[in-house]
Amino acid sequence: MDNNGTLDAEKDNLRKYLLQELAEADQEQIELRLLTDREFGGRLAIAQTELIDDFVSAKLSGQEEQSFREHYLVTPERQQKLGFATALDRYVTERTGARKAGLFEKLLTFVYAKPLKAAFAVVLLLIFGAGIFIAWRVLQKDPQQEFARANRSEETDSIPYSVLKQDSGNTRVLTLRENFVREDGDSRKVQVTSGVTLVRLLLEVGVGSYASFSASLQTAKGQDLVSVGNLKARDAEGAQFVVVNIPTSILTSGNYQLRLTGINGDGHTTDLGAYPFQVVIP
Repeated sequence: MDNNGTLDAEKDNLRKYLLQELAEADQEQIELRLLTDREFGGRLAIAQTELIDDFVSAKLSGQEEQSFREHYLVTPERQQKLGFATALDRYVTERTGARKAGLFEKLLTFVYAKPLKAAFAVVLLLIFGAGIFIAWRVLQKDPQQEFARANRSEETDSIPYSVLKQDSGNTRVLTLRENFVREDGDSRKVQVTSGVTLVRLLLEVGVGSYASFSASLQTAKGQDLVSVGNLKARDAEGAQFVVVNIPTSILTSGNYQLRLTGINGDGHTTDLGAYPFQVVIP
């Protein structure tokens, strides 16, 4: 397949991803790539713009339109982008009849047809573009650095355990115990709503002589996403817990697991198993 064919296939997959029409395995591959490939995040932003324009221009199939309404328009930001694109399309169509033009052509038509209102149009365009740019910049952040920064010792060492285990305005806390196999699904589920920037996992570990721990955030299938070391256990409630902070910017809805490794004073490591959990983003 030539480069054009590869790009067309990728574009088609991104559109299906936005409409939630991909198989779970393919969706996970895209989400994993978004965490590691900055340019890929930019192409996703472009795919979103084109999808909105096709919806406004009535170019989507019946199934695509239904998926767009049910699965894509689930956040206020996306609804605002649609509102801007719809208003622009209506104005240009009424004034110039440029219904079949693409979004960029509609913007040029509007500016040339109404130069006195061009400044207002530019402001709206900047607002619209800023949303895409901000989303792109979020995707461009290095998830490994974010994960390491969130787990610096000074972030949690001075905080009492009674405070660490409580949800706050921007933090959701999930306690995962050693007998996680017998826990029900709800006890391993965390809902990330607007304003939540951190998921804190409290991992119960057996009492041992481990000098430190390392933790790897993985997909449900065991693919490594990010990792951090030099974690310490804390004594609380008659047990020991390792605290792991996960920025929500590196999470999407889906199933994950946190694999924990104990490290002895002589450097010997012991795999302490995986702690599965589920992230739900409304």
